[in-house]
Amino acid sequence: MFSIFRTVETSVQREVSEVKQRYEDLLRRLQIALTDLDLAQDWVEHMNDLKANEDWVVSTEARTDQTNPTSNEYNPLYKEIELFKPVREDVRSRRAPVTESVNGADHFLRKNRDRMTPKQREALQKRVDDLRNRYNDLDDNSEKDLQDAIERLRRLKDQEDDQVSNNHIKMLSNCVSCT
Repeated sequence: MFSIFRTVETSVQREVSEVKQRYEDLLRRLQIALTDLDLAQDWVEHMNDLKANEDWVVSTEARTDQTNPTSNEYNPLYKEIELFKPVREDVRSRRAPVTESVNGADHFLRKNRDRMTPKQREALQKRVDDLRNRYNDLDDNSEKDLQDAIERLRRLKDQEDDQVSNNHIKMLSNCVSCT
């Protein structure tokens, strides 16, 4: 009689052990799935942040093209520079947010490289590189355009001053010869 209980007990224990093992396996798979879901959500957040900054860069590139000072006359060039300065300041002010976005995505990529698919890694790295390069180009080019325009304005002012001075000298010499 004792052996029948032992057999039933062993059979029940084995079944409980199997159910417990299946539960632990399911729990482990669920934890892995949740971790993967968190990773995917973080990846999407970084991609969206990079995309938003890249969209800003694209629209600002268009604004710099539209407002880039090009005149070769003093007054119009002065007005163009005044219109361009806020665009340049906008580029300057976005340096920190763009850098933060790029550095955050770089850190995420380094930290989670082995957990991401090759496609995820490549897409994130491409977006990071594109944003970094496009922003740096925009920053460099807008600064150069502004400095070139300011230098051109200075030269035009010097030319205008020289011309006024020469005209003044001519008038004085005409007046001197009249007397």
